[in-house]
Amino acid sequence: MHTIIKINITDLNEQIIQDLKEKYGNVELEIRVHSLQSKITKHQKVLSEYITELADERNNGIGRKLTHQAIIDTKNNHFQLVKLGWRKDRYIYKVLMHLDISPETGNIWVQQNNTEILIDRDLAKYDIPQKHFVAGFHPPSMREDTEFAVA
Repeated sequence: MHTIIKINITDLNEQIIQDLKEKYGNVELEIRVHSLQSKITKHQKVLSEYITELADERNNGIGRKLTHQAIIDTKNNHFQLVKLGWRKDRYIYKVLMHLDISPETGNIWVQQNNTEILIDRDLAKYDIPQKHFVAGFHPPSMREDTEFAVA
């Protein structure tokens, strides 16, 4: 009879594998490596879909006079939801949400959130944990006391 242990590890090296083998003995180990690039790719896909859905929902609302646009730049990892258009004789342009993906960590930086949406809770349905979010609009010293990433 085999015992299968599934472990998700971000930074895998030979020492970790050896330590696991020593700890669990003659056990079959299934180790899934999540590279930085696969994390970034997943976040790009999720954020593209998410921002597009938000824009579509707002554009399909009853009585909406302003347009909502999803601005998606997967080359540089910038994702924005903006509201624009004319209200009487006044032009409106407002960034409602601005998210970036860090090329160093793959974490999602919330640069701006001018909505009542709790982005981390919305994106939990895509299996993105809170520790993958950085509140970019808070100084690093404030980020240390949260359940979110610091950088």
